[in-house]
Amino acid sequence: LELLDLKKWPYDEEEAAEEEERETGDEGAETLFEFVLNSDGDVLSFDGDDAERLLSLGALTGLDVVAPKAPIGALLELAGGDPDARIEPEEFCTCLMNNGDPAPFLEIYESLSLFSNEDGGQGRPVKELIGVVSVFTQGSKSEKLGHVFDLFCDAGKETMSMDGTYRFLRALIVALASLSSAMLRRSEEAVSLTLDQAAVELTQRIFRESEKEESLLLTFSDFADWYTEGGYHVAPWLELLDRKKWPEA
Repeated sequence: LELLDLKKWPYDEEEAAEEEERETGDEGAETLFEFVLNSDGDVLSFDGDDAERLLSLGALTGLDVVAPKAPIGALLELAGGDPDARIEPEEFCTCLMNNGDPAPFLEIYESLSLFSNEDGGQGRPVKELIGVVSVFTQGSKSEKLGHVFDLFCDAGKETMSMDGTYRFLRALIVALASLSSAMLRRSEEAVSLTLDQAAVELTQRIFRESEKEESLLLTFSDFADWYTEGGYHVAPWLELLDRKKWPEA
């Protein structure tokens, strides 16, 4: 009965203020895209400032005028061909910049700081960095998906396991979420839980709807068929891998 008195309930004013800020965001920035990521209703959203940042960083780095194959090849060469290798920020900047300013490259790299490494290792995985960099490049969604898909396939094969598919999807969500100011305002723990749940649920759905639950292997053709036959309703955020889908400043 004591709990009928609201004063008896714990209340953290600072935490409540942060939660309100996350919910309201910047009232001056118009929401352009909003996607529900998982069954808990967690949202991935982008506003006008996010779109402007994408265009700005693309122009400052020069990535907006190259096909994804060029930076992907450069990063893989730096990693000795090992997509699981990790790259430090200085290496990343030096690899991609052409005697220019490293600041915008460093901003892209550091935008991943909220998204913790699953094994706590140093640096960022090449796979993850390639996913992020590809968003800034020219090229269609399908082209970029194809490049990233190959990195998560089983060694020497053209198929992905369920675990590989989970990591593939999580890397793509991370790539886009790193551009979301609303996502970056959340805590690292909350973001990690959101991304993990989204990738797990989507992986399970893809394998179930593609009837691959027995073989537990997925080809890029399987994934493409799933997407075109209705998956675009489930994961419409994948469309934003194509820069043309973002509004011009």
